[in-house]
Amino acid sequence: MKSYRLLVALSALIPTVASAGPVYNIWANKPGYLTTLGTTQLAVSNESSASFNTSTAFAFVYARARTGAGDTYEFQLLAVTSTAPGDRIDGDWNVSRNGVVICGKCTGYVQGLSSGAGKPLNIVVDGGNYQVNPVITSRNDIY
Repeated sequence: MKSYRLLVALSALIPTVASAGPVYNIWANKPGYLTTLGTTQLAVSNESSASFNTSTAFAFVYARARTGAGDTYEFQLLAVTSTAPGDRIDGDWNVSRNGVVICGKCTGYVQGLSSGAGKPLNIVVDGGNYQVNPVITSRNDIY
């Protein structure tokens, strides 16, 4: 009987692992369009990544696009405010140009998260004042 009680007591100390749900990973490394304050141009290079778990409110989204003039724009998701199952994440973003924040903690979203290779990943911040639309090159989803 004592060993049974000991077993029950020890099992309470072992953490329970909950099902995390699917994790989605998207890379978009083919340049698309970049819009800043109403001016749209073709980015000459792009590196973008998005990773999220549909079972949580956590996500990572980062995009860096370089223009022909040599300016580098970065879009970084700071906090998730809402999600649409599998395709869109709304949140607060920082947008910077050449390392200087030009739109801090601005409202925006990323959409196209359910799309496959060859389709755009759209990041829209500050009511469309800042946008980047790289083309998805690969996915590594874990179910």
